[in-house]
Amino acid sequence: MVSFSVPIVPKGKARHRTANGRAYTPQKQVHWEAQFALFSSQYKPAQPMEGPLWVEIVAVFPRPKRLRRKVDVKERPGLLPMDKKPDCDNVGKSVLDSLQTMFFRDDCTITSLKVEKYYEEITGEGPRIEIKLGFVEKKRPVEVIGNALDCTLAPHF
Repeated sequence: MVSFSVPIVPKGKARHRTANGRAYTPQKQVHWEAQFALFSSQYKPAQPMEGPLWVEIVAVFPRPKRLRRKVDVKERPGLLPMDKKPDCDNVGKSVLDSLQTMFFRDDCTITSLKVEKYYEEITGEGPRIEIKLGFVEKKRPVEVIGNALDCTLAPHF
């Protein structure tokens, strides 16, 4: 298992842009991914991990001024769940695209992904991205909802 924290403000994956019939990734996104990869490179394994992997990402965003009032600080000094943009899936895409080739060859090998978003603590490390990744040890039993062969729920005309 690999576990580390990167002191960077999380960012959602920006949509590609098109110009003159060509698609490209916005420069701000390319710069953010390069900066994140630079911070992460000190934790990379000797060889990229191969096989089924699980990844957990905790994105800690700066706390907005409206949540820094004395009342909020006393009631909720720790991490606060964040229900604003960017979406969890876009944060995950940014992180995984940055880690690809250093930590794993292709993100299709990730079989389990968990992404959480929070606002930072009042007194803490500040904005950051915490990452854990490891190998899937054994197969989980697949839960089947209902009976796939039961056709009694199908409408009859």
